[in-house]
Amino acid sequence: MNAIRNTKKLSTLLQKSQKSESSLIIKLIYRLFMLPGITFSDQTHTQQSITETYEGITGVLISFANTAEETPVESTHQIRKKLKLFRAFAKLVKLCSEPGAYSEANLFLRDLGREFSGLRDAHVRRFLLQEVSLPGYSSGFKDLLNELITFNNSIINRIENKLLSDDNRFQWFAEKLNSITELKGYFTNLLLSEEHIMNAFAASFEKSRLAFQSGFIFPDSEMMHEWRKRMKDVQYQTELLSGELQAVEISFYPTVEMLCDYLGEMNDLHMLSSWASENEDGFRHAGDLKAWISELKYRKNFLQRQAEELGNELYQLPSAAIMDIMKSVIYE
Repeated sequence: MNAIRNTKKLSTLLQKSQKSESSLIIKLIYRLFMLPGITFSDQTHTQQSITETYEGITGVLISFANTAEETPVESTHQIRKKLKLFRAFAKLVKLCSEPGAYSEANLFLRDLGREFSGLRDAHVRRFLLQEVSLPGYSSGFKDLLNELITFNNSIINRIENKLLSDDNRFQWFAEKLNSITELKGYFTNLLLSEEHIMNAFAASFEKSRLAFQSGFIFPDSEMMHEWRKRMKDVQYQTELLSGELQAVEISFYPTVEMLCDYLGEMNDLHMLSSWASENEDGFRHAGDLKAWISELKYRKNFLQRQAEELGNELYQLPSAAIMDIMKSVIYE
């Protein structure tokens, strides 16, 4: 799928559908953008595929920013998610860039993501609080959960109003992303080397292995979060190299994807319990907080055991085997 062609088509459709249902807008964005995969047939086609991928990611980010008023939850989530993909992409071609260029691009993308981190965290808390309020989950804490939900909703309303005010930060984000020529230059002025790109992927996989080993030698939330970040690099770079549709056919990819889900939920549960503890003084039913957090910890420990099993399975494969699998998909 041609990412540039679909990005232009997407922008046109979005301009015509300002009053459309939110779900329709989201479906349009998803259907018109899929990672095409990096082509290694020759240097010209490799650069073209990298440029198309850059244009595609930029286009979908701008599209979600432009629909934020109608779809604030999904737009915020997808902007944060696609910026992480963008950073993994920058890391994948790092060895082909000029000295210092990667650090500049990475910091720029990181700072853009921080603009919406508070809102995304609040949205995640709302989702989790709604989930744990269901019958059979966290029974006996109804009053506490109602307090937490009410307090968190007030935070969401305040942040959304601020970000979507006259000084609309989503529009600022779209304009900023579209105007920074240095970022485009990073992806379009590369000294391309197939070997460098594949070595960067191998390095990402090895960093994830090291984070896994460190996380279970010194098991704490920070180490688990580090493993999660390194696993997301592996997941996104696999999709970037193979193409989003073809990634699911790679033998180790489902394990990587499941690990990212487990580690993501573990991180969300940790952040939720930390947030509740930090605001304990403001809740009338704070006496129930310790017991409720213990339930969250039980769920988190269960997920950690599942992640450890999957990690042991994944890292039985040496890096050379992972690279052989990737090359067989890319060059088939």
